[in-house]
Amino acid sequence: QPPVAVCQNITVSANANCQGNAAAADFNNGSSDPNSDPLTFSVAPAGPFALGNTSVVLTASDGNSNSTCAASIQVNDVTPPTAICQNITLQLDPTGNVGITANLVDNGSTDACGVPTLDIVQTGYNCLHIGNNNVDLTVTDANNNTSSCTAIVTVQDNVPPVANCQNL
Repeated sequence: QPPVAVCQNITVSANANCQGNAAAADFNNGSSDPNSDPLTFSVAPAGPFALGNTSVVLTASDGNSNSTCAASIQVNDVTPPTAICQNITLQLDPTGNVGITANLVDNGSTDACGVPTLDIVQTGYNCLHIGNNNVDLTVTDANNNTSSCTAIVTVQDNVPPVANCQNL
């Protein structure tokens, strides 16, 4: 008599390569053999598995015959990206203003599962911001995992004033 394959769906977290791993036996949910023969398991396709949901077929074998069942593996990205900041120095323009983007304070932030997005709250500086200012860089990956770091934005005013004189 063939074995009876009984499957279960599983969920795993992605590894550093943004893939999930599982052994064939992880999909087993009480498979049995009517003759009490020991069972071995195989799964197709074999891992590693991509992010998201992948359908698999579990094969239970007793050495003489096989039985199969269908299952799935859900691979979730739960690892936040790595936020890396750099300090910058800015010079106010002749109107007393300067603007920045998140890319200016980013120093190579990364994510194993793709290119993260970068965001900062304050993008404009003026004469009120001369000196050191903390700016938080938020790095978000495609799966909404976030991390942040703080950079120092040093604002300088090295533009001399313009003196306009008139004769009296």
